[in-house]
Amino acid sequence: AASPGRSPTLPLGSPTISAACIGCSICEHVCATRAIRREERADGTVALRFTPALCIGCRACAEACLPGAVKVEGTDDLEVLFRTEARELVVVHPRECVVCGESFYSASSGTCPRCGCLSERSFDHVQTS
Repeated sequence: AASPGRSPTLPLGSPTISAACIGCSICEHVCATRAIRREERADGTVALRFTPALCIGCRACAEACLPGAVKVEGTDDLEVLFRTEARELVVVHPRECVVCGESFYSASSGTCPRCGCLSERSFDHVQTS
């Protein structure tokens, strides 16, 4: 039973992907039903597309997403859940990291995931000689 004042988590859901997406496609790889698919385009961009009718609401995509870009909102809207046409969740663009020069995909960032993570971490605990 749900706690008073809180709605129960709906078993089925509809994912969204934020600009934090790095185009790694882990969400596609962990999706047992192939509801999330990667589409490489002629212009070099990569789109992640979602087919609601294939989704079983397991939320593996959100759990596996390292940057936390995938969120799954619970829904009981049958019109949303049983759509058979795929919808675009995000488009990521090929970029070159402004720090290290490596190529990577991103919806917004100028630094690759490695350099972005390094710049966000504190290394105060590391002793230098």
